[in-house]
Parts: sequence; structure tokens; C-alpha cells
Amino acid sequence: GVLYGEDFILGGTIHFSCEEGFLLRGSTESTCLPSGQWSGQTQECVAIRCEPPIPPVNGSVLPQKTEYNYHESVEFRCTSGYTLEAGSGKRQCLEDGTWSGSEPQCQRRALPGLL
Repeated sequence: GVLYGEDFILGGTIHFSCEEGFLLRGSTESTCLPSGQWSGQTQECVAIRCEPPIPPVNGSVLPQKTEYNYHESVEFRCTSGYTLEAGSGKRQCLEDGTWSGSEPQCQRRALPGLL
């Protein structure tokens, strides 16, 4: 994380922020108290992660992992005989821990000559 401020004296305030890809847990600022302690909660920068996306019915997600980091991407593939008809074929883990785009759907591929 990043610490802003240089007044480490009684009543002085410092500010905290995290680098891209991390979320701040705790207070964004702290003040030096008469006890010599800092006010607020302890600060911690935690990596942004996304849960594994749900694979489409008759499809899969690549790569398959238990969690994904901020900016990491996945691709969706449909099993043989199916094609990606709706949703996003590629999605990215966003800064709020959600996935970009919409859930993909695999549809049975129409066979030539059949209606």
C-alpha cells in the first residue's frame, strides 16, 4: 500500500491507499492520539479476486482455477456439436471482484438440411 502524510506528531493525520489490483481493508486515515497510538482500524491491502465463473451448460471454462486475480481472463468453450450463441466468449476479473460481460450460453449447432 501507499502511505501519505509526514506529520507523525500528536494530532497528525496520515492517509492510506492501495495499489491497483488491491482493496483497502481498514481505515483510509489515522490520527496520532495522545496515547501514542493511531486511531482507526489496522490497514491491510488485500488482492482483488474473482470466484470461478459458472461454465455454460455443454461448455467449459479455461483456465480452470479455484480463484482468479484482478485483470485475469477466462475463455469459454462449447463441447462438440454446440456453439457459443449468447453471452461473452471471454470475460475478465474486474476491480469489484465480478466478471465483465455476460454469462455465455452454448446452443446445439443446427445440422445442415434439418429444420
